[in-house]
Amino acid sequence: MQDIIDWLVEFETTASEFYDKAAIFFSSDPELEKLLKNLSNDEKYHARIIKDASDYLLNTEPPSSLVSLDLASKKRMLGCIKKCEGLIDSGDLKKKELLEYIIKLEFSEWNTIFVYIANTFK
Repeated sequence: MQDIIDWLVEFETTASEFYDKAAIFFSSDPELEKLLKNLSNDEKYHARIIKDASDYLLNTEPPSSLVSLDLASKKRMLGCIKKCEGLIDSGDLKKKELLEYIIKLEFSEWNTIFVYIANTFK
């Protein structure tokens, strides 16, 4: 369980930083910039929730996990962010592409795992 929690904290933080970077890139579009800043704040909050779960584990025996996160899933989710960041760095990211990336990220298994971990510690 701890390895999933550690990875989720890292991933939520990476996603937050990505959304911040995209907000700067699309700062000329106030509505999109606001959406990206809100997504970034959500991811920061999610990282804090999962970090709190991790801190809780320091004082108790961790529950057994019914899920696992394989390397291919980790690479797929991080790869999506890295590919999009590459387009930002090259100045080639289009709004439509960004929205497609957001949909992929927000509806990926990463969110299902986040909900599972959060519910486990309720």
